[in-house]
Amino acid sequence: MDERNNNLIFDNISPKKIFSGNNKSILFLDQGGIIESRKINVALQKGKNKFFVIFFILLSSFFFITLTLFKLSVTSDKINISKSSLEVARGKIVDRNDKIISASIPTLDLYIDGRKIINKKKTIESLKKIFIKKKDNFFTDIIKNKKYKLVSKHLSETEENEVRKLGEPGLVFHDSSRRIYPQDNLFSNVTGFISKFGVAQSKLEKFYDKELNKGLDIKLTLDLKIQNIIYQQLTESENYFSSKGSLGLLIDVTNGEIISMVSKPDYNPNHPITIKPYSENNLITEARFEMGSILKIYNAAMALENNSTAENKLFDVSRDYELTKTYIVKDSTKFLEPINFEKIFTHSSNIGSIKVYDTFGKKTQKNFFKKIGLNGHTRIKGLSTIDNNLPSDEQWNEVISRSISFGYGLSITPLSLVTTFSSLVNGGYKIEPKIIDNLEIDKERIISRQTSQKISHLLKKVVEEGTGKHAKVKNLGIGGKTGTAKKFNKIGGYYEDKVITSFLGVFPINKPKYLLLVLFDEPIKGLNSLTPYGSNTAAPIFAKIVNQIAPILNLKKE
Repeated sequence: MDERNNNLIFDNISPKKIFSGNNKSILFLDQGGIIESRKINVALQKGKNKFFVIFFILLSSFFFITLTLFKLSVTSDKINISKSSLEVARGKIVDRNDKIISASIPTLDLYIDGRKIINKKKTIESLKKIFIKKKDNFFTDIIKNKKYKLVSKHLSETEENEVRKLGEPGLVFHDSSRRIYPQDNLFSNVTGFISKFGVAQSKLEKFYDKELNKGLDIKLTLDLKIQNIIYQQLTESENYFSSKGSLGLLIDVTNGEIISMVSKPDYNPNHPITIKPYSENNLITEARFEMGSILKIYNAAMALENNSTAENKLFDVSRDYELTKTYIVKDSTKFLEPINFEKIFTHSSNIGSIKVYDTFGKKTQKNFFKKIGLNGHTRIKGLSTIDNNLPSDEQWNEVISRSISFGYGLSITPLSLVTTFSSLVNGGYKIEPKIIDNLEIDKERIISRQTSQKISHLLKKVVEEGTGKHAKVKNLGIGGKTGTAKKFNKIGGYYEDKVITSFLGVFPINKPKYLLLVLFDEPIKGLNSLTPYGSNTAAPIFAKIVNQIAPILNLKKE
C-alpha cells in the first residue's frame, strides 16, 4: 500500500457567519426553550451518529463486494464454481477451415416430482403417450411413491411442447446440453463420442476432455470437404467390391499434417446406442496389417541407401524361389530373361525382391527399419495407437528377412506405414504425424536426398509402366505402389481367399507434397468382377479421389 494513504489530512472547516446584513438583534430563549432546544440538538446528534454508522457499513459492503468480484474475475479458473451457478459450454471440435465437427447445444431434461402432481391419472396417461418407450408402470411408480426422478434427457421440441401443455407443477425442466455431430458418421472414428449423460467415451473427445470442458475449442488439420469425398468413394467402392472394411489416409509428407482420416466400418456418434462391435475401432491407428508388395519399396530404399550392388545388376527371376521346404515364392508375371533393379519394383517381382535383399542382408534390414521408425510405436496426439508387430531378435532369421523383403513377416499400422513412407519421398526427412493444428513437431533427415529422389522415380515408373496404371490422374504426376497380401490365419498360415488390397500414392510426384493410402479389407472382387488385387481395387479408387480433391488442395494439373 502507498505510505501516503496512512496519513489522512483534512482541510479545516470554516464556520458559517451568524450575522448577515445589518440585522444585529439577538433572540434569547427562556429556560423552557433552552431545554427544548437541547433535546432537539441531542436527537440530531444521535441521528448523525446513526447515519454515519449506517453509511460506513454500506460503504464497507460496497468495497467488499467490488473486491470479491474483482478477485473472481482474475482467478475464476482456479475456483471450483458449481455448474448450477456458472456453467461453461463445452468447446467445439472444428476442421482446418473452422467447420464444426462436434459442438454442444442447450437442451432440456424432464424430471417428475411425484409430490407435486395434481391430476395424477391424466398426467400418467398423457406421459405414456409422449414417451411411448417407457415401461407401463414407470410413471405410476414415481407418482405413487412421490419420487423425484429423471424422465428423459434432451427433449425434442415436440416432447417439450406436449409436456408444457399439461401444466403440471410436478413436471420440472432442467437446463442441459447435448453433444451433436453435424457430419454424422464422417469423423466418428476420430472424434469419438459423448454418452447420453455427458461423459466422454473415446478418441479426441476423451483425450481433450479437460480442455473442452473449460470451453476451449480444438482445431484439427483435417479438411471436411476432402474427408467427405474420400468417405463417399470408399462407401461406394465397398459396396462394389463387397469388402469387409476400408480406410483412406491423406498426409502432407512435408510436415506430417493428416488432411483426411477415414476408417470403416464406422458409426453415428449422435446415436451411441447403435454402435456395433468393432465399428468404434479406428483401423488406421488401432489395427495392423501385413502390407504385401508396398513394403518392397522399403527394400529398394535399403539397397539404394546402403550402396548395394543391386542398382547395377541383372537378376534371374525365371524360376520359383524355395523359401522353405514347404513354401515356394512365385511371381504373377513371369520373366524369362534377367531383369534389372528398376523392373523388379515396377512389376512387383517377389523373387526379384528377395534377390535384391541378398545384396545387403539382415543386419542392414534391421538397422534401416529402426532408423525410419518401423520397429517402434508410431503415435499421434489425441488418438490411441498400437505397436507394430515385428519379429523378435530370436525369431528374426534369414527366412523372416526374405519374407519381409516382399511384404510378409511383419504387420504394421496404416499410420506407421504412411509416416515412414513419407520419409522415402519427402527428401529423406523423418516426420511425426499430427491431427491437431498448430502443434509444433520437429523433423530430421534420416536418409539421403539422392535415395529419396530415386524412390520417387521408381514410384512414378510403377504408375506409368507397372502395376499401378489404374492410379493415373490426367495431367497430374502420380507415383505409387500397389499391395496385395493374403490375410493371416490365426490357426497358422494364410487364407487363400481372403486378402488385403491397397495402393499408396504420392502426388505431385515431381515435387512430393501429399501421400494417400487407400486400403480394402477382404474385397470379394475387383473391377469387372476380376480377382481382387491392389491394382484393380485400391489403385482406381485412388485415382478417383485424387481427381476430385486436387482443386481443393490447389494443385495445378500439368
